Order: sequence, then C-alpha cells, then structure tokens
Amino acid sequence: MEEKKVDVLAFAPHPDDIEMTCGGTMLKLKDFGYTTAIVDLTAGELGTRGNRRLREEEAGKASDILGLKYRINLDLGDGRLMNNEQNRNTVVKTIREFKPRLVLANHRQDNHPDHVQAADLVKDSFFLAGLRNVQPEIEFHRPYGLMYYMCRGVFEPSLIVDVTDYFEKRMEAANAFSSQLYRENSTEPETPLSRPEFRDHLHVRAKFYGKMIGCKYGEPFFTEIPPRIDDPMKIWK
Repeated sequence: MEEKKVDVLAFAPHPDDIEMTCGGTMLKLKDFGYTTAIVDLTAGELGTRGNRRLREEEAGKASDILGLKYRINLDLGDGRLMNNEQNRNTVVKTIREFKPRLVLANHRQDNHPDHVQAADLVKDSFFLAGLRNVQPEIEFHRPYGLMYYMCRGVFEPSLIVDVTDYFEKRMEAANAFSSQLYRENSTEPETPLSRPEFRDHLHVRAKFYGKMIGCKYGEPFFTEIPPRIDDPMKIWK
C-alpha cells in the first residue's frame, strides 16, 4: 500500500462539510507548514441539488483553494452511511495509510443521520487504528489527537481557533460548492443551504465564536480528551 503521510486528516460526511465548518483551520494549519488532506465519506449523491459529477468538480476546486495534499472519497453511501464493521475497516485502513498526527471529524450533535453515523464511525476507527491486532496485515497507527468540528448542532467548545486571517479564503472554498448554495436564477428545489441567508449564517457563527476569544472570526472544536498545555501563560494574549 502506497504511503500518503500527512499531518492533518479531516473526515467529512459529505463533500462541502469541511469547507462550511472548519476550512479556516485547515488553511491556517497549511500556512503553518502542516500537510493536510480531506476524506469525504460519501459523494453526497442524494443531495436535493446538483449531482455526483458536479459535486466531484466542486470538491476539486475547493481542494485547490485549501491547498490540500490529498483528497479522496470513500463513497460509503450517502443517506445510508453506517458505523459497521466493514466501514470501520475501511476508515482504519485510511488512517493507517495517511498516518496523520491530528484527525478532524464532525461532532455527532446533529440532525442529519449521516453526520451522527460519521462521528461515531471516525471515533471508533480512530481508536481501532492504533490496535496491532486489528487488520494486522497493515501497520497500526495511532494519531495524537481527535478534534470534532461543529456542523448543525452546537456544543460547548473545548477550544476555538482564530481564523480571522483565513475566513475569506474559507468562504471562497465554501462558495466552490455553488450547486448547494443560493443562485438567483436556479430552478432547483430550495434547501437550507440554498437560502440567501445561509452565507450570512456562516459569518454570524464564526463571528460569535471569534468574539469569545477576542478576535473577528473563530472556529469551535470539541475534544473528549483535554489537550495538553505545557505553559498556560502562552494561552492568553
């Protein structure tokens, strides 16, 4: 198996989930010199707007904007994504292939069934990837950390990343998925994402969490294990 080692591996239930939620963090980490990649768990083929081919093209454009080293799609089935043994084996294999230091996954607090399943699938696979006797034919690997980003549901953040300098470029990446967003002359059915105010919602949420840490735009994350801090004085400005 070809090794495709990266520092940060972000899992998305559907293409566009990373861009709409934590794309600023991905851009910032890339700017810091870390290699980044996205794994789309499904192709979003059941979406009300657009189609599989168009979503693939849009994901390619967004990947270029984010400066990703890799982006792959596991195609585990939009609308029928399950946290089962077969899918866990696939995600474990993917984590071991990319050998990330940090994994990002969506938080399970969400009303979309794919998002709930995705959160549990990545959480379980993150743990199993570090067990030598799980798929022993593939070298085991345990990333340093797992952070959950915020989709539709809200949670009390464990940490917030200042993405002020990267937010406009994050929006550029999100706008690459134009099939899902508001278009004045579109004849496709309306969805929550295609309403004119959706882009405003993205700005408002980022401003809200930015205000919590004294900056313009922030992206919230949750961690089940508290991150290690060596010097508390370096947290505060």
